[in-house]
Amino acid sequence: MLAFVPAFVRYVIWGFEVLVLPPYCYAAIGIVVSLVAAIIKQKPFSSSEVRRDTLRIVAAQLLIFIVTVSIAVAGYVDWTNYHGANERALHLETALGAVSVVLSIYWVIRIKGYRWYAASLSLLQLLVLAGANFVAGMSLTGTWL
Repeated sequence: MLAFVPAFVRYVIWGFEVLVLPPYCYAAIGIVVSLVAAIIKQKPFSSSEVRRDTLRIVAAQLLIFIVTVSIAVAGYVDWTNYHGANERALHLETALGAVSVVLSIYWVIRIKGYRWYAASLSLLQLLVLAGANFVAGMSLTGTWL
């Protein structure tokens, strides 16, 4: 249990460091520019309903991110004593990614008049989750780059 917290923090940092790799960083730049432009143009925080829904979706996506990293830490496969990938954890990681996509689509459809903002924020959250899934996939399969 004592080793869980430092490993969790290390995996979170690695998940964000993945976002500076070329395919991810180009997407991140485009998504952040789109999000800033949507906030300037649409002013989503002037509506209390949008503020409330933004808080809900960010909290849900943050929970999925935390659970994904926790699964990666708990299901770690040691490459020095390799007996195969942790299949259950990999399936759970995939299911969490699918739930995140479904939540994002639902939120974009639900927010009328602010869909550009909702889509940009959802894409940014999915990009951060993709970084976490990249690190989790390496941890759960035991194959590190």
